[in-house]
Amino acid sequence: MQQFTHIVKSKMGMHMRPAMEIFHLAHRHKSNIQMTCNGKMLHAKMVMDVVHLSARQGDEILFQITGEDEEEVTKLLKAFCRKAL
Repeated sequence: MQQFTHIVKSKMGMHMRPAMEIFHLAHRHKSNIQMTCNGKMLHAKMVMDVVHLSARQGDEILFQITGEDEEEVTKLLKAFCRKAL
């Protein structure tokens, strides 16, 4: 299992575009991605869950990645978070 946290820096928070990017990244890979923020835990392969995470600027998101391609997925998610969140 790989895990990391990211503090949302974007003034817009987790809006539809980054939520959909995370959802699509999850579906392109075999690993499972769990996201936890403000007491809500969800699976990134469920689009409505990701959209309703509602992370705002300053919120911390915990990503937990488990599966055969978890190292690659973790690397991609970290890069995405730095760029878009």
